[in-house]
Amino acid sequence: MSENSRILIVDDNREIHNDFKKILESKANENGENLGKLEEKLFGASAKSAPVYSPSFHLDSAFQGQEALEMVEKAAQEGKPYALLFVDVRMPPGWDGVETVKQIWKKYPDIEVVICTAYSDYSSEDILKELSLTHRLLILKKPFDSIAVKQMALTLTRKWGLEEESRNQLKLLEAAVNERTQELRESHAELEKSLKKLSETQSLLMTTGKMSALGEMAGGIAHEINNPLAIIQLRASQLSELIQEPTVDKTLALELIEKIETTSTRIAKIIRGLRLFSRDKSSDPFEVAALRTIMDDTLDFCREKFSSHGIELKIDDVSHQIKFECRATQISQVILNLLNNAFDVMNDLPEKWVKIGVIDSDDKVEISVEDSGKGIPEDLRQRIFEPFFTTKDVNKGTGLGLSVSKGLIESHNGVLCIDANCSHTRFLISLPKIQKDRKSI
Repeated sequence: MSENSRILIVDDNREIHNDFKKILESKANENGENLGKLEEKLFGASAKSAPVYSPSFHLDSAFQGQEALEMVEKAAQEGKPYALLFVDVRMPPGWDGVETVKQIWKKYPDIEVVICTAYSDYSSEDILKELSLTHRLLILKKPFDSIAVKQMALTLTRKWGLEEESRNQLKLLEAAVNERTQELRESHAELEKSLKKLSETQSLLMTTGKMSALGEMAGGIAHEINNPLAIIQLRASQLSELIQEPTVDKTLALELIEKIETTSTRIAKIIRGLRLFSRDKSSDPFEVAALRTIMDDTLDFCREKFSSHGIELKIDDVSHQIKFECRATQISQVILNLLNNAFDVMNDLPEKWVKIGVIDSDDKVEISVEDSGKGIPEDLRQRIFEPFFTTKDVNKGTGLGLSVSKGLIESHNGVLCIDANCSHTRFLISLPKIQKDRKSI
């Protein structure tokens, strides 16, 4: 406990100051010694008693209210504050006791106060009304009893000490809370930086996975474009020879022109799909899209490559009426990645086929990509969705495809998983038709 026995006596009468000194500045052991002598007379020299506690107070004097305020200010500045004031009510010609206490409490509201009065200038009710901090105020009537003064001095200085200790503990607690709050702010700032960096990394991984999928299908895409270009060149040459003849067969010319236009449209569709696929659409809004359109645009990238390697593509007849809210490019990326993975395992298989299935229900659509492989071992089924994990040969695959695909589907509030009950390798995609709680990735 903080010990503070400093008391300021505020009274215009010097005799009152002397009275307080006689009562409160007695020697610390005087009472105890007198009591000990009395015990010896009554009970003999062998009598023993516990030591009597008699505190020693430090008293200062002020004779006017303004002087008291100055002394309180000086003591506080020196780090030796007063714990208790004994203040007389009448102190002409300056402030009276009530005004003095008001002025001191404006700056130092923690000081305990005893108002001393023998006159009717203020009733007890008036004093309590004027001074609102009644929990720090006692009223002592003159002439006062020395025991009452001692009890007040002891009790109120002890009270001040306990409250000062409480205030100090509160300051320490506030400092600790402020320090911890600052640490939390710094941690929060670091977390925000980390989340931002994670988001940037995630976006980069998505782009990497997307470009990887395109890269793996680059040969097939080139073939998809080169074949139509060869057809255009052939039909253009035939048309050039035709118009040089004396008589032009308009029907044949129109057929050649129609084939050129149809083939050009096919190339333009592939290029448009590539441009849309390569663009970052992670921040685009969800839009209603037809699953058939997504499937057709995706298969344009890889149909020729599967065909040239003797891999049969089995595709369910997908109705144009199956529509759902999504980012179409991201769904296309996931399907293309699953097709790429299926293609990579076909080399050593006697049967080479990939099947895409669709199940339409009221509130969701399910897409399955199944290949003729013998399935994925149980110990690898969970790990294959981890970033950078791959079962492919070195320098073949980034290990990002399935991880990114899983994130894309989950951002659609969907599920991407392995069908553990299938005898072949079969991935399932489940997507809600309406995005109630849209997530970003």
